[in-house]
Amino acid sequence: MARQSKSLEEKIQETLPEFYDSAVAMDVEAIKRQIARDAVGRVENQIAREADEELDKAKNQASFLASPYNDAEKMLKLKAQFMKKLLDERGGSVA
Repeated sequence: MARQSKSLEEKIQETLPEFYDSAVAMDVEAIKRQIARDAVGRVENQIAREADEELDKAKNQASFLASPYNDAEKMLKLKAQFMKKLLDERGGSVA
């Protein structure tokens, strides 16, 4: 049985119930002001994220640690593509 995804309204009600209650009570002008405040907040958050040296170091460390796995995955995919090409050329089948 497939799960139905929750609507945006349901997600907001569950995760931000106080915000939901205040938002549905807002008039059009208040909604516009809230949208503007949130847009500024998103920009400020992005600036803070980009300036976070600790986060940058962690990302670089994670990238460094993952590189052997990523390299191995690339080589394995390349080998598989080549082997499939040879198999196709010789009339074989993977199945």
